[in-house]
Amino acid sequence: MSNFWLDVADLPQGGRKLQYVFDFKGLNKRLGDVKLAAPVDFHGEVYKFNEQVILKGEISSVLRLSCSRCLESFSYPFQSEFVLDYFPKEEELLEEEKELGEKDLIASHYTNNRIDLSATVREQIFLSIPIKPLCLPQCKGLCLECGSNLNVSHCDCFTERIDDRLSVLKKLKVELKENKK
Repeated sequence: MSNFWLDVADLPQGGRKLQYVFDFKGLNKRLGDVKLAAPVDFHGEVYKFNEQVILKGEISSVLRLSCSRCLESFSYPFQSEFVLDYFPKEEELLEEEKELGEKDLIASHYTNNRIDLSATVREQIFLSIPIKPLCLPQCKGLCLECGSNLNVSHCDCFTERIDDRLSVLKKLKVELKENKK
């Protein structure tokens, strides 16, 4: 998918409503390991105050993710609301250092009176991915011994999991039992 540019040069006084559907096949090529399973619906509004552009929007779609416990692929529907501030990108002097202000840390920039809306959509997709994706909140994960998916089948592996930091106490317990004999 090529970039989708939003022209902000001649925005009407009251702003403009936006509604687009982004093809997920084109976006998948630019998302790396993240895969969309449905088109991305985008709707929002854009306003311009002097040079500042405010983009209020919402995207929704379905991602294909891998569960962090059992590694199974699953569908993850998401919806993301956002409000972004854009300012014109200033010509930067390569030789001089520039101190960043608060505006520089919370705002995005646009050039030639255009905003790359596809980059904004990609960014919001990445921000919608959970840190630890789970197929189900009660996912049992994989057996530590044989690797079988405990959501699908029960294994007969017996695993006594002892924290390495507690191994000294286990030795002490064994020694105390032996000394009592």
